[in-house]
This record gives sequence, structure tokens and C-alpha cells, in this order.
Amino acid sequence: MMRNIFGKESKSDTPFFIKILNFLAPMYRAFGVDYPTLRVIVEAEMVMDGRQESVIQNSGWGNKKKNDEDKNTFFQSLWMYAIFSLILLFLFAIDNIVFQYTIFFSYIFVMLISTLIANFSTILLNTKDQVLIGTKPVSSRTLSAAKATHVFIYLISFAAAIAGPIVIATFFFHGILAGVLALLLVILASLWCLLLTIIIYATVLKRFNGEKLKNIIAYSQIGLSVFTIIGYQIMNQVIQIVDPEVLAIELNLQWWHVIVFPLWFVAPFGMLQDGWSMTYGIYIAFLLLGTLGIVLLYRVNNDKLEKNLQKLDSGEA
Repeated sequence: MMRNIFGKESKSDTPFFIKILNFLAPMYRAFGVDYPTLRVIVEAEMVMDGRQESVIQNSGWGNKKKNDEDKNTFFQSLWMYAIFSLILLFLFAIDNIVFQYTIFFSYIFVMLISTLIANFSTILLNTKDQVLIGTKPVSSRTLSAAKATHVFIYLISFAAAIAGPIVIATFFFHGILAGVLALLLVILASLWCLLLTIIIYATVLKRFNGEKLKNIIAYSQIGLSVFTIIGYQIMNQVIQIVDPEVLAIELNLQWWHVIVFPLWFVAPFGMLQDGWSMTYGIYIAFLLLGTLGIVLLYRVNNDKLEKNLQKLDSGEA
């Protein structure tokens, strides 16, 4: 708790994200993380962020005013993304829930992955923390988890802004069950993006030098564009316009479309609309197995990222 110049405790309450972390403390401990240390690191990092320039660089909305010294400009800019995402509400004019959430989750993944790579890789790959904190009695696993938590606070806030309008509208148009499902799957999608990024970075640094990782980050946007184009071509075959006048659309999903992983997140909505089918069952099985696999891979690799970060500052192979 912060204290003022008279030595009295500040009236500010515990930050909301710290309350959530306290609730998740058993999960951190299950991953071998020193939770009290992690909490101190994350809280300090968030305070420091509030005194720096906008986390999202080159943003016209991130201009900090001098009288807002402790305000985090990233959170102040989220309302702009929420307004942009209101455009997606047109999806509810199309009476096909699978189509609605196929477009929605494709949009979510593209936005989250591109934002994560472009703006938050610097946090995950920050070598200063290894020098300043890693020399203290703090394990690599705890330090890596603190970085991941730090980024996830921003990522889930960004996801709430871009997905909020659709999630809220889901409760209204499709009911409570679909709304809760949309909320949970958006959180899961955010977690997927973060853990996959950490796993890829840790794997690359383990096998190659830092220059190789920098090249991968530089070309990742190109790869994302290529993947988007391939996904678009597949979805062009899946979507069939039955009646353009009333926006009637049907989706002809096949088992081999499983390579488009956003469809895994759409399958539960398809079951709500159409009931059980083998195709939806395969997609949901891939979603569950994929989530389990990502968590296990992160459990194995989360400390390796910190141990190999020094390669970014050297030419080691």
C-alpha cells in the first residue's frame, strides 16, 4: 500500500488486477511460481507503466498529459477500440450463429496476435529484468510468469475492448448460455495467443541466437497476412449465400476445415444452433486437446525463455 508524505496509507484501494491475481494464486503455485514475489513484480511494473509513454507505440491516442502522470494511457485509449468494434454488430443481422462467430473469432485472433507481437514482445523479451531481478533470489519460472501476467493484463483488457460489444450483444440475441460461452472463449483465445507466443519465443531462443528471433518477429506480420489470406480462401468455400436479399447464409463445414483453428472456438456455438454433429465434435476435441497441449508446453518452456534471453544481446548460437 502506497504511503503519502505524512506516513499514512493512501486511500487508494488494491488494484482490480491484483484482486484477480490473488484469486488465481493457487494456480500460480501449481506451476511452481513464487506468488508473493510475482505479485510484487507485476504491481511494480504496472506502476512504472503508468509513468511512461503509451504501451501501444505510435498511437495518436497515447499522448500523455503532465497532470496525468500516473495514468496508464493504454487503458485510457481502449474506448476507441471498443467504438471501432461496434461495426461487428452488423453480424447479428445474419441469421446464422456459426457465421457470426466465425467472423468474430477470426477478427479476435488477428487483432490479438498482431497487437501482441507488435507492442508487447518488448516486455516478454526484456533483458533488463533478467539483470536487475534475476540476480536476486527470484527463480526464472517466477520471473517469466510475472512477465506473462504483465502482458496478459494488457492483452485481456484489449480483448475486452474489441470483443465487448459482441459479447454483450450475445446475451441479448442468443441468451445467457451463449453469452457466457462467448465470454469464456474470448478469455481462452487471449490465453492461447499469449502462451503460443511465449512457447515460440522460448523454442527459437533455445535453438538459435537472438538475431534469428528478431527476424522471426520482423516477418511475423507477413506470416499473419499469409495465414489470413489462406483462411479467407477456405472460408470462401465454406460460406454459401442462399438469399442475398435477406442475408441468408449457410456454412458447409467439413472435417478437414479443422486446420482453420478459429473454427474450433466456433464449434460450441454451432452445437447450440444445430445440435450434435461429428464435425462439431471433432472441432471441440481439437479445442480441448489444443488447450491442454499449450498449457503443458508452457509449463515446460516458461523458464527456458528467461534462461536464454541473454542471447538477444549476443551473437551466441
